[in-house]
Amino acid sequence: MRRASLLLFVFLANLFSADVPELKLPLKPDSVRFGVMGDSGTGEPAQYETAAEMVAVHARFPFDFVIMMGDNIYGGKSPADFKRKFEDPY
Repeated sequence: MRRASLLLFVFLANLFSADVPELKLPLKPDSVRFGVMGDSGTGEPAQYETAAEMVAVHARFPFDFVIMMGDNIYGGKSPADFKRKFEDPY
């Protein structure tokens, strides 16, 4: 997994922690809220950590969908690889 994706979601999750001043995000009704990610990973533990951070951010800022920017799955391309590297973590 590329470290940038993990760092982005760790950063976002830290914005919502009790140690940081409250972040005011535009949670207006009828607004479109979404996440963006890329380089999602190889199914290693860091990818699951990123997914956990996404869940934490989603709890405070409920986005409706995620746009995948590319380099989504590394390595093998079998159905089992897609399950382990995409379906299971996300």
